[in-house]
Amino acid sequence: MGNRRIDPIDIDCVRRQLTRAYRDTNLALAVLGDPRSALIRHGARAVFSYIPDDPAAARRAIPLAQFHRQGALRLEALEITLHGYYLEIPIGGTNQNAAAFSIRRPTPWRRALGLAPLLTLTLRATQGAIGATIGVARAPAPIDGADFIFTLDRDDQEELRRRYQAQVRPAALLRRLSAGLSRWWTCPSP
Repeated sequence: MGNRRIDPIDIDCVRRQLTRAYRDTNLALAVLGDPRSALIRHGARAVFSYIPDDPAAARRAIPLAQFHRQGALRLEALEITLHGYYLEIPIGGTNQNAAAFSIRRPTPWRRALGLAPLLTLTLRATQGAIGATIGVARAPAPIDGADFIFTLDRDDQEELRRRYQAQVRPAALLRRLSAGLSRWWTCPSP
């Protein structure tokens, strides 16, 4: 795998991009739902002409406005969920570390020992707000080889640490219990 340096991505940058995508999508949907834009697109052909099945009937026309839906489409929320792992990264020039969210799979020994629980980072954009939620993954992460690290603000770092520690403690307790039982259960050789 090598030790190539990965520049972390600030989660605020991702939040801004998600907010922009939410806003732009709603603007595009508003234009599609505007009856005036239909008239502009179709110009002089602002009617739908057809000939009924009856050969004696005359050609009929239906104004395009009658085909137009009464309500407009709107995106209620735009949400993205990333599967990843807790990671400590050094803060530039200090001996302190910051919690970060990494999409890169940890080493096999960390996964085998239960030191790398799979977590989720969900970003949700709604009208006028964007939020981040950190949780425990319910399904295995897809293996795609992505190699991104996201830096978080202080509140999200604390939440990430708390979720990570809540998942690692039970795994460590089970390992100690299993090791103790295996020593007790093993019969001495004759």
